[in-house]
Amino acid sequence: MGEPAISSLPTLSHLHVEPGRNASAVLRNLSIHVWLTRANDAEGQRLLELSRTLADEHPMGVSALQWIAEGAGLPETPVRNHVMQILREQGGKLGEIATVLDGDGFWASAYRGVLTGLRMAAGERAGFRVFATLDEAAAWLPGAHQGRTGIAISATEVRTTTLHLISLARS
Repeated sequence: MGEPAISSLPTLSHLHVEPGRNASAVLRNLSIHVWLTRANDAEGQRLLELSRTLADEHPMGVSALQWIAEGAGLPETPVRNHVMQILREQGGKLGEIATVLDGDGFWASAYRGVLTGLRMAAGERAGFRVFATLDEAAAWLPGAHQGRTGIAISATEVRTTTLHLISLARS
C-alpha cells in the first residue's frame, strides 16, 4: 500500500492519531477508523464522544468505515458497550457501517462473530457489511452511503483517506 500524495487527500476533520495503535478522521459525514491494536476503553469513549459530535454536525446521517489490522485483537468489553450505546443513541442517524478485516483465519472468524452480535443489536438502523479488502469496501460504500445519507463520497476518496490513516497509525 503506497502512501497517497498529501495534495490528493480530500479535506478531513476530527483527525486523531495514536502512532502504533490507531488513527481516525471524518470525510464529510463518513467516519473512518484504522485499528492496528485492540481497542481499549479510552478509545471506545473517544468513539462515543465523536459519534455524538457527528450526529449534531450531520443530521442527515453518518456512516463509518473500520479498517482492522490482522491480529489487532477483539475490542475490550467496555468498547463493545460503548458501541452498543452509539447504536442505541444514534438510531435513525446511522448510515452504513463497513468493516475491513485485513486478515483471515481464526482471528477474522472471531471478529466476524463480534460484528454479527453488533449487527443484530443494531437491527434495521444501519447497514453492516464486512469486507476482506479495502478495495471491496471502497467500491461498495459510496453508493450505499449516498443512498442512506444523501451525501456523495467517491471510492477514490474512501481508499485514499483510509490508506493515509493506515500510514499515520503505523508511523
